[in-house]
Amino acid sequence: MKGNKLTSLAAFVGLATLGMGSQSYGQQSTRGAENFLTIEQIIEKVRADYPGEIIEVEREKEEGKMVWEVKVKDKDGKEWEIYYDASTGKKLKSEPES
Repeated sequence: MKGNKLTSLAAFVGLATLGMGSQSYGQQSTRGAENFLTIEQIIEKVRADYPGEIIEVEREKEEGKMVWEVKVKDKDGKEWEIYYDASTGKKLKSEPES
């Protein structure tokens, strides 16, 4: 069962990366993609900060700034949204999923 979860996460990460790549080029015309943490880097950071199951990872613009939004399910089954600055990896906020 654990292998299936890892395979699913790997497939999701691969698909998410492809989707974000095509979506982000137009939005980043003045900045290179190398200025942002990769999806692999942000997943590593989230795992260190929040033990639990990573449900979704998405890079988006929030209040004029590129951020990584990560949804995590904690050991009690509660879902959280955690936001990281896409350039620095600094945690901006975390809040329970509503």
